[in-house]
Amino acid sequence: MRSIFNILFLIICFFSIALPAFAKEPPAGYPGNYVNRDGQEVLGMNIALLLVQEGVYAYHYAMGEWPASWADVVDAGFCQVDLVSPEGQSINPDDGNIDFTWDVVYVPSNDYYDPPKNVTLIDKGGPSTSLQPYVENNTFQEVVAGLSPDDAEHYVGLINNVDWRKLAAIRRYCNRMMMYDQMIHGAWPEWSDFYESAWSPIDSKSINPLTNMQFRIDGSPNDFAIMTVNQQGRQSVQLTDSNGEVSLVFAP
Repeated sequence: MRSIFNILFLIICFFSIALPAFAKEPPAGYPGNYVNRDGQEVLGMNIALLLVQEGVYAYHYAMGEWPASWADVVDAGFCQVDLVSPEGQSINPDDGNIDFTWDVVYVPSNDYYDPPKNVTLIDKGGPSTSLQPYVENNTFQEVVAGLSPDDAEHYVGLINNVDWRKLAAIRRYCNRMMMYDQMIHGAWPEWSDFYESAWSPIDSKSINPLTNMQFRIDGSPNDFAIMTVNQQGRQSVQLTDSNGEVSLVFAP
């Protein structure tokens, strides 16, 4: 049942983020574009906004609380790439200012009834702002608590290891961004293409929080492995344990 709600949540995010931005002409070749029925490129998704959104969720998943700033998300190692708008401007979600179309501001909150939100500037016949509030999302601890005793046995001892929780959250972050990529382009991306693209929150220089070394993503212990998980060729990022064994418990 949880997986159904997750899929519905992603679809809702697609329409809430994508539709208001259709009216502005996007730069040709931007990875968040798609080709419409008239053969024109239109903006489907603002990738920087999605990286902020899913980075905040990754922080919440691992740390069990909302970040006080976007800098907290970056400093914790969840998003290890620069944020840029579809037109190439550098984005700082903590600067408190909407300076250009598709800029993003993160608005933190400690009030349960007034959750954090993102503000972005869109253009739909005239500049206006769009608000996307965050909703409660499962944490690593809650996911483990919901597993069967056999599945949970290996992870119960890891709940208090913050670096393991971070690794699990980055894996989830990557898989969610791969899903957005697929929603735009109609096919699941190859990991080798996704990894160095604008969609990925990590790249070949990024640091694994558990090993404190660069990610290897080759099935090495305490790292990631890439697996094909269905007949359509969908690739998914999977966790490896200290023996290099892949766990499918957290498969999307």
